[in-house]
This record gives sequence, C-alpha cells and structure tokens, in this order.
Amino acid sequence: MTVDPIAQQTTLTASNAESGSQFGSSVAVDGDTAVVGAPFETVYFLDQFGTLKSAGGSGAVYVFVRAGGGWEQQQRIDVGYSQYGGDQFGCSVGISGDTIVAGARGRLNGNGFVSIFVRTGAMWAAQAGLISPTFQGPPFRGNGDNFGAAVAVAGDTVVVGAPFEDSGSTGVNGNQLDDSAEDSGAVYLFVRNGTAWDPQAYLKAHNTGSNDQFGASVAVTGGTVLVGAMYEDSSATGANSYQNDNLAPESGAAYVFSRQGAAWTQEAYLKGSNSEAGDFFGRAVALSGNTAVVGSSGEDSNATGVNGNQADNSAADSGASYVFVRAGGGWSQEAYLKASVAGAEDLFGTSVAVAGDTLIIGAPGEDSAATGVNGDPTNDSVPYAGAAYLFERSAAVWIQRAYLKGANSGENYQFGTAVAVSAETSVVGAHADAWGATERRGASYVFERSYSLVATAAHGQIVGAGNYEGGTTANLAITVSPGYLFTGWSGDATGSDNPLSVLMNNDKTVTATFGPDISDPDDDGLTNYQENVVFGTNPSLPDTDADGVDDGEDAFPLDLVETLDTDKDGVGDNADLDDDGDGLSDANEFAIHGTNPKRADTDGDGLWDKDELEVHLTNPVDPDHDDDGLSDGAEFLTHLTN
Repeated sequence: MTVDPIAQQTTLTASNAESGSQFGSSVAVDGDTAVVGAPFETVYFLDQFGTLKSAGGSGAVYVFVRAGGGWEQQQRIDVGYSQYGGDQFGCSVGISGDTIVAGARGRLNGNGFVSIFVRTGAMWAAQAGLISPTFQGPPFRGNGDNFGAAVAVAGDTVVVGAPFEDSGSTGVNGNQLDDSAEDSGAVYLFVRNGTAWDPQAYLKAHNTGSNDQFGASVAVTGGTVLVGAMYEDSSATGANSYQNDNLAPESGAAYVFSRQGAAWTQEAYLKGSNSEAGDFFGRAVALSGNTAVVGSSGEDSNATGVNGNQADNSAADSGASYVFVRAGGGWSQEAYLKASVAGAEDLFGTSVAVAGDTLIIGAPGEDSAATGVNGDPTNDSVPYAGAAYLFERSAAVWIQRAYLKGANSGENYQFGTAVAVSAETSVVGAHADAWGATERRGASYVFERSYSLVATAAHGQIVGAGNYEGGTTANLAITVSPGYLFTGWSGDATGSDNPLSVLMNNDKTVTATFGPDISDPDDDGLTNYQENVVFGTNPSLPDTDADGVDDGEDAFPLDLVETLDTDKDGVGDNADLDDDGDGLSDANEFAIHGTNPKRADTDGDGLWDKDELEVHLTNPVDPDHDDDGLSDGAEFLTHLTN
C-alpha cells in the first residue's frame, strides 16, 4: 500500500459562517493550535433601544485545537465593533504558544488596532490592546495607517506593520511625526513586561519612499525581524546591494533587523536575484531561525521548480519566492522557487510560511481543477481556484514535496490566500471558498505530513506499526513468543521499553531483538527455550507425558511408552529391535550371544559385539580373549597383534 506523505486532515469552517465573512484571510498555527481570521464577519448588537443592529466587516478570530485525530473549535473571539463596522478584526493573526495577536486594520478610522490574547487552560482572554504610539483621537492623526495590517509574535515580542504610515524618517526610532512620505509604511515592536506590552522600537526602511508600504508583511523569530515593502522601487538585486534609485517601480524589497539587548539595527536589505518592476517582492515574508523567505507574487518568469531560468518573462504574474540564509552575520540567496507548473496570474508567493526545513507557498490565482494532494496541475479549467506548494530542504537543497489543493476546488475560491506551518502541520486559507452555496464564506484546510513506522519481530507479535501524522507519538507493544525473552530495540529505536513510545518525525524502521529464555520454572532440567522451541513440552509440567520420567531425562518426553533411545537413532528402545545399534538384534543378544542389548560393546574392549563375533572371532563378553594382558581392542586396533 502506498500512502501519500502529505494528506488533508480536515477542513476548518466558522461556527458563525456567513456570506462574505472571508474566513481564512489569515491563518497561523503553533503546535496543536490553529488560528483563523474572518475579517469581514458581521457583529450583531442591541442598540440603546433594544433593536438588533449589525456592524458589517467588524471581523472575528477562530481558535482550533487538535483533538484526537482531528481538530475542533476551541473559541470564537471578537472585540466588539465600531459604529459603522469595517474594523476587519482578524485581517492578520499570529500565535506563539499561549499568545495570540490579531490585527484590526480598519479600526479607529483606519488607523488600526491590535489585540493580544492569552490562554489559561482552554480559555482565551484579552491581555492588551495596541495602537500606534503616535495615534491621537479626533481629528485622528494617523488615519489610514492600517496599523495591524500585518502582525507576528514570537515569545514576548510582537511585531506590527502599518503599511500606510506616512513619516519620511529612516532607520530605527526616527521622527514619527514627519508625514512627508505618504504610505511609506512603518513597523512597531512591542515587548511583554509582565502583563503589559511596552513599545520597544519604531522601524523604517533605510531608503524610505512614498508608497513603498514597508510593513505590508512582517515576521519574527528570536531577535530577528523581517519586513516586506512590496511597492519599493529600487533596481537593486540580491542581498545588500544598496541602490537608492527608483528605476524599478514596485519591484519590492525586504529588510532584516536584529536585536542586541533592547537595541535594533537593520542587518540586511534583500531584493530578488531577478528584481524587476511590478514583481511585488515582499508581498509575503517568513522567518525561521537563520532562514528568510520572501514572496514575489508579481514575478513573471516561466521557470518551474527550483533555481530555474529567471530570464524568461513569458508568464506574467506567475509569481516566485526566494529563500535567503544567514551565515557569519551575512545573508545570501539560497534558492529561487517556482511552482511545478508556472501559469500567468497564479500569484505564487502571495503567502509564505517556513518552519525549519519545511516551506509552504500559496498561489491563490492558480487555475487547475485538481483537488487534494498531488493532483494534475495542468488542467486550468477553474480560474483562481488557488493552490499551495510544500517544499522541503535537505543539505541546502530544496525540492517540492507536495502540490496542495482544496477538497472542493471552485472558481475564485483563492485557496492559498494565507498559509502557515508548524512542524508537520500546514494550514491553508481559502478566504473565498463557498463550501456549498454561500459566497465567500471562506474555509481553511489542515494538511499533515505522515510517516511510516515499520516494526519487525522474528519471535513475537508487534502492534502499533503503520502510518502516523508527523509529530505524533506511536506506541509499539510486543508480545513475545514462548521460549524467548525480549532483549531490546534496534534500528530507529533503542532501549528495552515495552510498550515503546516513538516520536514520528521521520520514516522509521524498528526491530525487536530476542534471546533464549533459559529459565526452568518446572525444574525438569529443560529450559523454557528447549521446552517451547525444541521439544514442544509443557514448561509448567516436569513430566509432560506423565510416564514417570522428567522431561529432561526422557528421550521421548511426549511419548507415554518411550523414555529411552540408547543408540540415539530416533526410535525408542521399546520399538527398536536393536537398541544399541550394534547390528545384533536385541533378541539374539539375549538368547544366543549373551551380550548386553543396551551396549554395542558389552565387554568394553573397544570392539563392537558384532565385530567380535563376525570379524575378529573374539568373545564379545571377554575383554581379553587370549588372556595375554592386552584387551582385544588394544591388540587389533593399536598393537596389530592377534
């Protein structure tokens, strides 16, 4: 049986689903918890007269947890509403452990608002609300900054993007009140202090420009922040090619900042290796350790796979993604990634997420009619159905591992609008998925990497082998065959635990090892191994056949009428006509020759009875036939005398 290493585990939908809520516009996952934003969900409320009112586009966030072999909704979160709606709470989400951050880009007249929630037990409660430090009430300075359009969280650090912020400052902690660069964008960093969140840094690009939208995407890991500016205009290429021209409009850029203590500095300036106008490099960004990924949804090359031909711009807006790695304090491009089939307007790179050596990339404009995992990507009959692509890295080499589609690909579902990955779990948002007949309700799909566990036992039975979702624990239990002792595990497991817990983070093969059971509980002179494996006797009864002779002394422990086999020819003495195997029948030895039918050499002179009678003509019951002091055997075999 062949099992896909990646399989769709479940489909997540909103409990409060409604047309246009766009559930799946944002997704995040950490371990066994997934978060999905529905930024256009309507919030209903009673006014002061008790009349039911609605605030369209207020938004909500849904939290799901892994339960058994599936996922279940743990909580729906909303933060109320503005008078006229349009808050878009859930337009961005992030999770780290028991902390969720969610943006509401439309709140406060478009200035934006960010909410932070923490989990205690199974309940999520608000811990803090963040606004731009420069926000002022009416007349609302900062209107339209969209603070919270992008968010990220790692431990006690929260990163908030405000892509329409207008200051002309550059670098870190500049003048936030200089509104001379419209929609240049900014990023704000906050750190947790107890239960409070304090501003730590205000980040701008080193080359701030109007309409760059710095902060349209953000990511954080440890003390590193990555910021996308998808409309940045310079013609630079690669890492740290600091050109301050605007010769490639909307080519896009990404910026790396690092923290030492509480101080932040810009560490790198990233551009695509084939940067061109309209590439939108920085549309999406992701970080994991020393790996940065940047999506470029407007890139135009017709290349496919990994590190293909970047120069052929025959697939407009097919999209690309770029992997950068940090080594020795510097950043360099490691890979240029394209879909396995690059199609115009696929928008590959609209969303990206990375965890260790696993990377997922969304292409919401992809058009194939395929469903599930690794279907046919060439049938472009469903416009904007969307797709996602899973890549894995080994020794700095990336390969496409899976081509992912929704279970019910539909026109304009835009599967791949948002993606997230944690260990072996990937989540893909399809914010326009109708899942039935309701337009743009949205859905999200959970995919799990599975691994095979092969277990072998030469002398026993093992239960628990099979295929498991990555990151889960398999339990192997062995029943040992009688006569053996289980001595331990070899292969991809060690020790001698039974049952054995195996973390399934790779394909694994385990072998049980055994030794003979040399105990003798019935004290009959035979070990458990001998009784169960060699003779088939009862290890609990000293005399299995109840013939009065213990099994250890019984040549035929399963035969009531036989106990001896003098000549060890496999025939019991009772049935054997020549017990000692000397060639003389027992009857003749008794009646004629006077020899011992139980001894082939009755007189012990070294000559068999038959040979003495028929060859040497000596007396088989007299060891020295001629009385010369030498035994008959010595004379014939040693001295060659008669």
